[in-house]
Amino acid sequence: MLPKVMRFLFRHEVTDPLSHLSVAQLRMVRSLSSGPRIAADLSQEHSLTPSAISQATHRLEKMGLIVRETDEQDRRVRRLALSPAGEKLMRERQEIRVRRAQAALSQLPDAHRHRLISTLHELIEGLGPALGPVSEPKSLVAELEQAMPPIPPFEATTDLIDATNR
Repeated sequence: MLPKVMRFLFRHEVTDPLSHLSVAQLRMVRSLSSGPRIAADLSQEHSLTPSAISQATHRLEKMGLIVRETDEQDRRVRRLALSPAGEKLMRERQEIRVRRAQAALSQLPDAHRHRLISTLHELIEGLGPALGPVSEPKSLVAELEQAMPPIPPFEATTDLIDATNR
C-alpha cells in the first residue's frame, strides 16, 4: 500500500513546475534544495559519473535553476546551489505536493488521520539511520502536520469535526 500512496502523492504531472526536467536533473535539484553541494558529493550520492553530473549541471545552469558559487573556505572549490528561480520552483512544487496530500488526508476522519500521521512517525523512527540525515518522507510528514488543521486529541466519546468543515 505504501508504494501506491507514494506514487499518488509524488506522481509526475504537467502542473509540476519542474515537469520538464529529467529524473537525474530533478534529483540534483531536490538534493540542492537542502543547501549548496559540490559536484563530487552529488555524483556519489546519486551514483552518477562526474561527466553526467557536469552535463546536468550545465543544463540546469542554462535553465537558470542552479548557480555555481565559490566555496568560502577553499576558493578553488565551486559549489552548486539553487538559484532564486530554482528555489521558487521547488517551493511551488512542494506546495503542490502538500495540497495533494492534504486533499487525500481530508478524506479521512480526524481520528484516522491522526493515527496515520502517528503511524508514519513510528515507521520513520523505526527505520532510523537507514533513511539517512535528509529524508523526503520525514520532511513530508512534518509538512503535512504543519499544513493540516490542528487535530484535537482523540477521545472515543468525542464527536470529531471533519477537517474540511473547519
